[in-house]
Amino acid sequence: MENKELVKLSELIKLRNKVEIEAAEILEKPLLIGNVGDYIASEVFDIELHKDKKKKACDGYFRSGLLKGKSVNIKFYGRRGRLLDINQEALPDYYLVMMGEPTKLSRCPWNIESVHLFRAEEIEEELKARVKLGTATSVRQRYWEKAIIYPHNNSEAYKISVEQFEMLELFAPEKE
Repeated sequence: MENKELVKLSELIKLRNKVEIEAAEILEKPLLIGNVGDYIASEVFDIELHKDKKKKACDGYFRSGLLKGKSVNIKFYGRRGRLLDINQEALPDYYLVMMGEPTKLSRCPWNIESVHLFRAEEIEEELKARVKLGTATSVRQRYWEKAIIYPHNNSEAYKISVEQFEMLELFAPEKE
C-alpha cells in the first residue's frame, strides 16, 4: 500500500484503542477526563469517591488529614483557564481543581500543571456579588492564585506532602 498517511493513522488508532482499554481497566470506567481526574484526585488526596455518580456537585469525601470528612467536587480541566463550574443548589465543602497548561489547541493534553483548592462557601460569596454563578463561572486570577496548592502553595487551608507532590509530578507537562 502506498498511502503512508493512512497506514500511520491506522497504527495510531490501534495504539489509542490499546491505551484506552488498559486505562479503562485501571479506572474501572471509560477513559474520560472527568473519570481520570476523579481517580487521580482520589489516589493523591485520599478521597473516597461516591459509587453513585448521580450525586450532584459532590464526587466524594476526604478520608484523612485536616479535611477528613469534608465533601469535595473534583474538576480536571486539560486547559488552564479561569472558569469553574459551580452548582449553587448543591455546594460541596471544597472544589479541588486540577488544570493543564494554557493552550489554544481545541484538544489539549491531559496533564496537571497546577492544583487549586477552594472552600466552596468562600468562593461562592466572593463571586456572587459580581458574576452569575453556574456552569463556566468566571473566576478572577487572584482567586486562582490564592487557592493554589501545587506546584507551589499559597493556600492556608491545605499543604500537600512530598509524596503528594511526587504523585502530581507524574502528570506534569513534559519539559522540552
